[in-house]
Amino acid sequence: MVGSTMVDTKASFKRTTERYVLLKKNVQYRYDTYEYFYLIRLSAPSREQIERLMTELTETIVERTLPDQDHMSSDHTIICHVDSIQPETADYVRRFIYQKMFKLGFKGWIHIGLVMVDTTGQIIYSRHRKQQPYRFLDIKS
Repeated sequence: MVGSTMVDTKASFKRTTERYVLLKKNVQYRYDTYEYFYLIRLSAPSREQIERLMTELTETIVERTLPDQDHMSSDHTIICHVDSIQPETADYVRRFIYQKMFKLGFKGWIHIGLVMVDTTGQIIYSRHRKQQPYRFLDIKS
C-alpha cells in the first residue's frame, strides 16, 4: 500500500558507492542510489484516474523520502498494467515526469516515471518512448 493506492508488487534496490584511500576506513566520499518499482493493475483507467493516482503516489513518495548525507538519488518507476488505454491517457503518460531536488541537488534528488503497458493493443507507453510507442514482439512457435 502506497498512500491509499493498492500496489500489486513493489521491488527496491539500493547501491552504495564509495571511494577510499589505502584502507577501507579512509573513505573519501560515499553515496547511495535507490531504485523502486511499483506494479499496479488497472482495467481501463481514464486520464483523470491516472492523474489522481500519480498525484497521490508522488506526494507519498516525496513525503517518505528522507535524504541523508549519503543520499544521491531515488528513482521511482510506476508500471501500470492495463487492459486498454484511451488516447488522452496515453498522451498524459508520454508527457509525465516528476523531478525534485533536495538542497539544490546537494542532498540528492527524486525522479518519478510512469510506464503504461497495454496488453490488448500490445503497446508500452512511457516518456522515454514518446516518439514511437513500443510494440510487443509476436513470437509464434
